[in-house]
Amino acid sequence: MMLNIILMTGIVITYCTEELFKAMYESFRFFYPGIKLIIVDGSPSYDPCYKYVSSLKNNLNTIYQLEKNIGHGPGLHYAIQKTDDEQLLIMDSDIEILSDPLPEMLKLLKNNIYAVGEIDKVGANGLRSNPVRNIPFVQPYFMLMNRSQYYKYHRFIHHGTPSYKAMVQLWKEGLSDEKLQSFPVSRYVHHCWGGTRAINKKNKLAEIPGQWEK
Repeated sequence: MMLNIILMTGIVITYCTEELFKAMYESFRFFYPGIKLIIVDGSPSYDPCYKYVSSLKNNLNTIYQLEKNIGHGPGLHYAIQKTDDEQLLIMDSDIEILSDPLPEMLKLLKNNIYAVGEIDKVGANGLRSNPVRNIPFVQPYFMLMNRSQYYKYHRFIHHGTPSYKAMVQLWKEGLSDEKLQSFPVSRYVHHCWGGTRAINKKNKLAEIPGQWEK
C-alpha cells in the first residue's frame, strides 16, 4: 500500500468536538503515519477544538481554521479544492479506526470508480425518512474517492447526505453499480453516529448551521 498512499490525501471536517476528534486523529495516525491530511476546522478561536487542531500543524497536516461552521458538505468541497491528489480518503471527525481497511479498499478504487465504502440507500431528496429509498450512496464517514470522478458530478452540498445530488445523478444515468464499490467499513471503523450534532446540542449550539441545500 505504501506506493499508493504517497498520492493520497485524507480529509476531515471538525467543529467544537475536541474529544471526539482527538480520538479520531490519534487512531488515524496510528495506522497511517505517512498519509497527508487536510483538516478544515470551523471552531471559534476560543474553543478547545481550535487549540487542539492548531497544535497539529506539521509537514503532513494541512490545516484551515475558518472560525465558523460552514457545514460538512461545503467543508469537504473546500478541502477537495485544496489538493491535487487523485486518491481522497474522506472521514468523519467522530470515527475511530480499529484496524486497517485501506489495502483492500484500494484494490477496488479503479480509475473509473467514484467511491468505495459502505453503501446505504436514501430517497431522491437525500433523506432516509423518504418512504421510497432507492438511491444508493457510499457512506462518507470513511470513504475512498477518485478526485477526477468527483468533479464529473454534482459537488458535495450542505445536507445530511452531502453527496446525494451526485448519487442521484449516477442513479439516473444507470451508473450506480459501475461507479460505487461496496466495502464493509464497519468491520474496521467505529462510527459514533451523530457525534458532532450531539455535542453541538449539548453545548446549546446549532446542530446543523443554516438551511440545507435543495
